[in-house]
Amino acid sequence: MYDEEDELEEMDGFICRRADGSGFNRMWALGNRRRQQQWELQSSSFANESKPVIYLYPESQTDVTVTLDYAGTLTTTYPAYNGGWEVTAFPDGTLINHADGKEYSYLFWEGDRDAGYDLSEGWCVPGDETAAFLQETLAEIGLTPREYNEFIVYWLPLMEDNPYNLITFQGDAYTDGAKLSITPEPDSLLRVFMAWMPLEEPMEIDAPEIKPFERNGFTVVEWGGAEIPVNLPHRKFFFRCIFFDKPLDKFCRLRYTI
Repeated sequence: MYDEEDELEEMDGFICRRADGSGFNRMWALGNRRRQQQWELQSSSFANESKPVIYLYPESQTDVTVTLDYAGTLTTTYPAYNGGWEVTAFPDGTLINHADGKEYSYLFWEGDRDAGYDLSEGWCVPGDETAAFLQETLAEIGLTPREYNEFIVYWLPLMEDNPYNLITFQGDAYTDGAKLSITPEPDSLLRVFMAWMPLEEPMEIDAPEIKPFERNGFTVVEWGGAEIPVNLPHRKFFFRCIFFDKPLDKFCRLRYTI
């Protein structure tokens, strides 16, 4: 039988726990489908949240102020953030930045923070099917072709050559650490953030329900993402999984290293 002292292991940014623990997200283990092996994983890695871009679509020409309360370190902004963005926005999404008088298509930022993503639901997608999956799913979520095409051309080169990708779209796990304040307040706000992980083998995971987004009045749309680091140079990640056999006395350790 297992030793209670071995119940919880934390190493290099990932926390794994036996299935009757609390506060951890559920995933399906790789491997034997007939036994429906289950393991628990919460990503608490230091993540680079890449290319969140913010589109502003007012009903008429409007001066807009956007501030970001970020629980981490901003590494890049464009135009320069300087404590906030002040722009004139047009219905087609064109922005004129007050600080430099130049035209922009969106507001861009990247940052690093200690993030804990919800991996309890998502999709396991073959790498060569990633483009089609993102086109269909992002459209269903509510992105326009312009928005989802810009999303795809950024992320696809990192994903399409992987055997599989675990793809999730985050809610509070993302927005609680990256709070937007927009004046005037938008009538509709959509924030799409993909946390994903490359996989060598397929896995089973429950797909979430997608709630379509309706655009009404002044609409703000944001998309971004983060690759959950598994194979990073000079780092090792250990995952502990429990097989749902009786008695519950078997452990499996999967090691990802370079």
